Amino acid sequence: MHIIQWSNKYIITANYNNNTFKIINLENGAIKDIKNQHTYSVICIKKIYHPNYGESLLSAGEDNAIKLWII
Repeated sequence: MHIIQWSNKYIITANYNNNTFKIINLENGAIKDIKNQHTYSVICIKKIYHPNYGESLLSAGEDNAIKLWII
């Protein structure tokens, strides 16, 4: 549904059908699923700079939830 380049090493994709998003390591091809965080489909992800946490990720789902992810 949505894809962003996090850095030169990682891309992140929103998987609408599985209510997850995936972190893909471009150097070794490893894929990490982030599951069970939204009740319904993940429709959008966005990289932001949070004043307290620095680089962060927002995910939004059809469950009307917006979640902040901090590294």
